[in-house]
Amino acid sequence: MVFGFGFWFLVLGFWFLVLVFGFRFLVFGFWFLVFGSWFLVLGSWFLVLGPARLSFFAPPTGQFPAGPVGGAKKERLVMQFDNTRIYQRAMELASLSHHIIGKFPRGYGYLADQLRRASSSVVLNFAEGYGKQTNADQRRFFTIARGSACEVAAVFDLAYRFELIGEEQYGTGREMCDHLARMLTRFRA
Repeated sequence: MVFGFGFWFLVLGFWFLVLVFGFRFLVFGFWFLVFGSWFLVLGSWFLVLGPARLSFFAPPTGQFPAGPVGGAKKERLVMQFDNTRIYQRAMELASLSHHIIGKFPRGYGYLADQLRRASSSVVLNFAEGYGKQTNADQRRFFTIARGSACEVAAVFDLAYRFELIGEEQYGTGREMCDHLARMLTRFRA
């Protein structure tokens, strides 16, 4: 539509009025005057208010295109998973694991690899879950991160049992894993 409803209603209104004066002796002249006036008023409304503002031409509620009301822009939430205590604690656990792995003797590479992957998995799965849109997706990744924290605790148990780490490192590592698992359990609920 080049001109819109308002323009065409005005044209139609003027056309009806011309017919009234052109055929003023006809019986239908009165009705042409009524319809012409009505179309002139309707055309003026359309030009001034626009079709969306007239309730009888507006689509039902909820049918308007999605967008901010009143021109206000909706700000996109910035993912700041790295500011959470869980992320900070998981990074501390990964750093401790990296430090401990450096002290493993040569024959325990499988345990070092398991500890490296499990401690990284806590950080990465928490970050990925934090970025998911649905609660179900978030819970799934937080549950995986919690499972990885428990896996790191089990590697610490083995390393302590095999006398690869001291009691202080073992206590610190277990406490970090337990605290992370508790935080992830509460965070995913």
